[in-house]
Amino acid sequence: MKKTFLVILAALALAAGAVYAQEQVGGITGTVTDEQNAPLPGATVEAVGAVGTRFVAVTDEKGVFRFPRLPLDTYTVKVALSGFQPAEAADVNVVLGKDRALVFTLKAGFAEAVTVTASQVLIDVTKTAVATEFSAEQLSELPLGRDFTSVINLAPGAQVEDAFFGGGGITVDGASSAENRFIVDGIETTHPQDGVSGQRLIYDFVQEVQVKSAGYAAEFGGALGGVINAVTKTGGNAFSGSFGVRYRTSDWDGSQRPTTRQAFCEYDDAGNVINECRATYSKDDETRWEPTLSLGGPIVQDKLWFFVGYDRTQRDITRTPWVDISEPRPGSASYDQTVTDQYGVFNLKAQLTPQLLLRASYNWSPRKTEDSLPAEDGTTPPEADLNVTLKRPTSSYSLYMDYILGQNFVLSARAGRYETDSKDSGFDAPYRALFQRYRGGYNPFPGGENDPLWHPSGWSSVPIDSFWASDMDKWTRTGGSVDGTWYFELGGSHQVKAGLQYAKVENAVDYGEVGNLYIFRWGLADRFGQGVNGTYGSLEVRRFRTDGSAESTSLGIFLQDSWAPVSNLTINYGVRAEQEKVPTYGGTRYPELGKWAVDWSFQDKLAPRLGFSWDVFKNQQLKVYGSYGVYYDIFKLEMPRGSFGGDKWISYLYPLNDYNWPQIISQCQPSTNDPQGNPCAALGDPVRLDLRYPTDPHDAIDPDLKPMENREWQLGAEYALASDMALTGRYVNKKLINTIEDIGYLVCEGDVCHEEYITGNPGKGIVGGDPDGSGPIPPQAKAYRDYQALELGFDKRFSDNWWLRASYTYSKLEGNYSGLATSDEPGRVDPNVARYFDGLVYGYDSQGQLVKGALNTDRPHAVELAGSYRFPWNMTATAFYSWRSGAPRTTIGEYNGVDFFPFGRNDMGRGPAINQTDLYFAQDFKVSGFDFQVFLNILNVFDQKKPLRYYTYKWLADICDARADCDGSNEWYFGTLVPYDPDQVMADMPKDPLYGKPVQWQDPRAFWLGLKLTF
Repeated sequence: MKKTFLVILAALALAAGAVYAQEQVGGITGTVTDEQNAPLPGATVEAVGAVGTRFVAVTDEKGVFRFPRLPLDTYTVKVALSGFQPAEAADVNVVLGKDRALVFTLKAGFAEAVTVTASQVLIDVTKTAVATEFSAEQLSELPLGRDFTSVINLAPGAQVEDAFFGGGGITVDGASSAENRFIVDGIETTHPQDGVSGQRLIYDFVQEVQVKSAGYAAEFGGALGGVINAVTKTGGNAFSGSFGVRYRTSDWDGSQRPTTRQAFCEYDDAGNVINECRATYSKDDETRWEPTLSLGGPIVQDKLWFFVGYDRTQRDITRTPWVDISEPRPGSASYDQTVTDQYGVFNLKAQLTPQLLLRASYNWSPRKTEDSLPAEDGTTPPEADLNVTLKRPTSSYSLYMDYILGQNFVLSARAGRYETDSKDSGFDAPYRALFQRYRGGYNPFPGGENDPLWHPSGWSSVPIDSFWASDMDKWTRTGGSVDGTWYFELGGSHQVKAGLQYAKVENAVDYGEVGNLYIFRWGLADRFGQGVNGTYGSLEVRRFRTDGSAESTSLGIFLQDSWAPVSNLTINYGVRAEQEKVPTYGGTRYPELGKWAVDWSFQDKLAPRLGFSWDVFKNQQLKVYGSYGVYYDIFKLEMPRGSFGGDKWISYLYPLNDYNWPQIISQCQPSTNDPQGNPCAALGDPVRLDLRYPTDPHDAIDPDLKPMENREWQLGAEYALASDMALTGRYVNKKLINTIEDIGYLVCEGDVCHEEYITGNPGKGIVGGDPDGSGPIPPQAKAYRDYQALELGFDKRFSDNWWLRASYTYSKLEGNYSGLATSDEPGRVDPNVARYFDGLVYGYDSQGQLVKGALNTDRPHAVELAGSYRFPWNMTATAFYSWRSGAPRTTIGEYNGVDFFPFGRNDMGRGPAINQTDLYFAQDFKVSGFDFQVFLNILNVFDQKKPLRYYTYKWLADICDARADCDGSNEWYFGTLVPYDPDQVMADMPKDPLYGKPVQWQDPRAFWLGLKLTF
């Protein structure tokens, strides 16, 4: 056995895997006493899971027993001791990361086993981590989207803000959507580039989802927001399975939402907008079929089990665009697109002995998109090539082992691998023309809107999906971890845990625009504030490409202790340290960059954790807890790829002196991103902007660069009203200490300019002042984000045919930095390279005051209610209701191509409050010995359509365009212009007709019908 164990441990250590310690198990602890409350050492305690796993422990001299690492399941716990009547507790439910506590009182004598009521108190009185768990039963009865992350809205302090944040929009305790970690079967599936969820997983195959938001122990790192952890199902000693199908059609969904565009604006004779500038396109015709099947059972009874699941979701979409934008009716031509998602899960679980548990998991979720859809407004040219194919293969696999070495030591090891790639084909478009903007009311074409050369603002000759192609964009995360837990007595009981965690991320990429992009600004100067303007406006020509390869590594170590000096007080303390290497993409093109851009030592990322948990009445009824911790981000590779040699992007700026744009394009050559090049020589010599000039780590990265860091503390209480019912309350404060951004500024040598970047901590170190060192100007603004919240909750676990969760959160989120995903540039998820600090003006208003206020996802009040009831006729009804305050609205201006907030934040007031109701109904039948179910899943049942986001750019021109003496420098702006009245300075500049108008609404009602057969 020892030899077998060593072989298994060696295999785990050498296997490829992307693993930081993540919970896949829970635990059971307890005491055994006699009727006089004296401890009974030497009692044999057996925990038997419903699927067949079996674990054995023996009570120590204090009568204490523990099962520290149990697979998620419902257990029967039996106690036996010579001279006493045996006892057992049934239906002990083990959930992720929590210990269920049991107390057995044995009676002297010999008799049949006595069944006692299992201790199902909701409160774990030893932990300080705040986490919300959702079991497979709850997931199957909740009105949710299909992915496991859709449950996030039901967790206090968490919400989905996809109107502001890209990548799913998941925000936890004020952090952005790029600051969470996503775990599937112990493997991190966070995308290494941007920090969002990197693997889809439908909840049909999930045993439990845990949303952890605060108070993590030292073994957990890499998340400034939340940790969303999913564990898939396993088989048991009895064969079981299911087959089902879901159907959805757009005919059942809610009404189509309007689209706001400049092209829909109507003006009076004075040029004033007289309508809402929006129209409603025809709804796409969409159908979705989704067959799902699963099977689990024994391979060897009591020893080896399997589970396999497969789902295929096919979406068939037909779009009938408008005839054209001036004729708001559908045309006759229709276009089709097919999107196919597949999900595969395969698990093996083995218990070779009561002390050794093994599990292997494989999760597979490829996506294939066939054909691209044209613009809804009918402006995509008929000759545009839409016959493209996009493939996104994604998979993860893992292996973990728990080995109990005696009564007081547990050894765990994990390994695995996460992989994803992008492979596209069929991209033949020679170029893409984009009409970015018109000056208000301006039309350069002789025939006006009837001219064949005219197109509306926002028009594109080719859909973006048909123009950006990937020959390869392969990402892998590999690594492994090992840790040990030791239980001993010294001034109380201790649970000491130490571990080592390793991860390696690799990327190889060849991706970008397949031809030149021509950006036309009719009647407007260039968007970079360079003063490029001709008779008809300005033209930007570019061809964005990304190529190269790189790898990053991180090594984490931790030591923590859970110490109970007395029976009702637990002190959790520990420390975590990480060593991390951040790469460049220099390769052969920029060999001078070297391999590593940043190399942090263990001392640079030292994260202490401290917490306490007090069982006030010593009966698990009232817990008071608190915690303090420092958390560091694991560096995403968007910045290394974009700023350290991977991205190539040179914009060539030309004055537009001819309105015949097809003729202009015909005179140009494909861009090679040559800093001295000129793809459109017939238009003259351009202003050249190298917007991805690689950052030299030798002189443009702060030598004392600090990793991104959050400081957190919380204080809370939980009170058990009954064994299945609890009240909760928590105050939490999370404050950003450091972040990392590329602070950009223009450097010109003759007529060639490039945007250089200093990588640093904003407002600190070498970027504490102005990057170009000119004039009487203020210092660079520091990044600031502070989140405070008071949460109140009620949790009633399922019993008597119903369950209920309710929460109210009062919060405040303020600062000048929303995070690695930016809500100031809605939908953008580019960690560390957003436009936050690319100009000094970003941090100040028009009066020269630092801008600091309510961030875009600040919603002071939030209410959430979720509950379910099972009727006597076998119908289940579940409802989820949410209400949130409206989001702030802030005026945006531009100086030298950089956004800023001239009137401070939230000057326009908040948008309307948002509420939504979701419903789920299921009716169960017995058919020939099988369980048959018909169900309905309805999101936004009342088709609420409140605006989520507004357009807040006030002017079509740059501040610099309004003053003839403007040279674009910080010295001129702060030394000559500030303080100023923006409305007065911009009085003669064109106003943006969309200013203050809603541009995004709540999603329409979504309706699923499903059938399921279980055996």
